[in-house]
Amino acid sequence: MGPFHPPPPRTATAAIAAGPPLPPAIDRRAAGTATAGAASPPPTPRPILVGRGWLPAGVCAGVGAASSRLPWRLVLPSASGAPGAAGAPSRHRRAVVVASDAAAARVVPEPAGRPDEASGGGVGGEGGGVPASAAASTATATVATAAAGTSTGSAAAGRRGTPVVRLVRGLWQFTRPHTLIGTFLSVVSLSILALRTTTTALAGAPAAAVATAATAATAASSVGTPFFRAAHPPPPPQALAAAAATAVVTPLAAVAAAVGRLPPPFWPALATALVPALLLNVFIVGLNQLCDVPIDTINKPFLPLPSGALSVPAATVTVIVCLIAGVVIGAASPATTFPLQVVLFASTALGAAYSAPPLRLKRWAVAASACVLCVRGLLINAGFFLHMRLALGASASTAAVGASAHGAVAPTAATAAATWSLMTPVATGACAFFVGYGLLIALFKDIPDVAGDAAYAVRTLSVRLGARRVFWGCVVGLAALFGAAVVGCVAVVPSAAAAAGLAAAHAAAAVGVVLAARRVDIDKEGGRVAAGAPGSVSRYYLRVVWVLFYLEYLLLPFGA
Repeated sequence: MGPFHPPPPRTATAAIAAGPPLPPAIDRRAAGTATAGAASPPPTPRPILVGRGWLPAGVCAGVGAASSRLPWRLVLPSASGAPGAAGAPSRHRRAVVVASDAAAARVVPEPAGRPDEASGGGVGGEGGGVPASAAASTATATVATAAAGTSTGSAAAGRRGTPVVRLVRGLWQFTRPHTLIGTFLSVVSLSILALRTTTTALAGAPAAAVATAATAATAASSVGTPFFRAAHPPPPPQALAAAAATAVVTPLAAVAAAVGRLPPPFWPALATALVPALLLNVFIVGLNQLCDVPIDTINKPFLPLPSGALSVPAATVTVIVCLIAGVVIGAASPATTFPLQVVLFASTALGAAYSAPPLRLKRWAVAASACVLCVRGLLINAGFFLHMRLALGASASTAAVGASAHGAVAPTAATAAATWSLMTPVATGACAFFVGYGLLIALFKDIPDVAGDAAYAVRTLSVRLGARRVFWGCVVGLAALFGAAVVGCVAVVPSAAAAAGLAAAHAAAAVGVVLAARRVDIDKEGGRVAAGAPGSVSRYYLRVVWVLFYLEYLLLPFGA
């Protein structure tokens, strides 16, 4: 049997692309040829050793379940764990990864770090050993990239640092930060929209500040003329320093004055909406991860539960604490309103029905999409907007609506209709827009997860129709949605200048989503690339779809 050839250098790692399933036997004579560069492939492809080392046990389990459908194979020559401190049991196993032929390999950047604490010796095998750090990095990157379309660099990073640091990092990743940011921006943006609709506290800067700015602009336009230089000699340094300090302090003072003019109920109402919304967001995404550990082992092994960065008991405690705290604050706070309670409790119920048995609505494409668009589209936008309007006294002229909103009397159909009448055209248009956007997010997020969803009979639209069709359908739908928003801005935004600016921004977004989609390679998913690799669907989803989602909420208050 020929000598072992070491895996590629640390600057690149062989990852597996498309190809036929492997035969059971492993021919080590072909080892080391996984990287591209062979002048002509052999007539009969033979298995090629791609890498070997220590891998997380959870990754090994998920990979073994899906290896029959992938163009590579994971071999576990030994069931022994990796050496740990003081003989402690390890979460890693020895593994060897092979591909069908050289054409089935693709070179992707290698993540930094090691997946285990083994520091001495090498990962043994026939024909010699490989240093533990290099073999672990190579094999971990190879298997996790091929199995889930992501890199295990996050998992390796999650094992560095003190136990407290690792726990905090794992908890932060467990919250799915991109969803937390979306929830935070939506609550704050809708609250400011309701504030600007109900009051004139933030209508503009003081008249004196505007006059000062106009005078400064006029003076600046004539500074360069000879007449100005003759009539206005250069000021002394002390005067320049004082002017600079004034220029810095004046805008801050204007902002502080504007904040001071906010109605007193604004801050309690904002806190009452924001804190439980973030807590229940963690509950929803955390419950989804707890219910999807086997699927995420294939699709997203970098998540804290499959990678071992966070234990299942710790995740369970986090989910329960967030649920209880969110429900108690949303129900018992003196600043709560009936619309806020509806959005909080209905979103929580739909989130649980989406992920957890016995319903587990995510198994069906239509039901799963309906859950996401109801929460991200209708409930969040209408509920938080009406909550702030009622908190600011928009229903003062209707005593029944106010009493029902604050829990003094039971809500009726009449009071619910009166409360809904507080919706403005801009808020109603935002609801319609985000219903469509929520549907597209629900479809986009399933495209990178085809491998695991198919393995566990989760019949998403991407599994049923194919990732390519769903991706381009979503891109066209997103561009059309932004095009409709252009018309909506012109129709409902009261200020002509604001309408023109918002329409131009949405037109640019419509063009941008199509241009960015042209650089996406659909084949870079389903267990073939690292997480967020250039050109992947997951990168497009996070850096285009979600970033535009954030920008929408940042622009929304300007429509009032």
